[in-house]
Amino acid sequence: RSGASFRMIVDTADWDAAVGTNTPGQSGNPASKHYKDLFEGWNKGEYFPMYYSKDKITENSGTIIILNPDS
Repeated sequence: RSGASFRMIVDTADWDAAVGTNTPGQSGNPASKHYKDLFEGWNKGEYFPMYYSKDKITENSGTIIILNPDS
């Protein structure tokens, strides 16, 4: 009646080929559009890419947030 909520498959010879799945979503905030956006794919056994290299991450980023601490 229960199972893993997070799964990850990694080929250590090609880290950028890693895939994962998670439920219900990426956000713990019910007001976020990402709160339950992964449930349907998780329920169907689908996976999303999990990039590791800076180039792949930059190439596939939707939003980039830069945080600078106060001096």
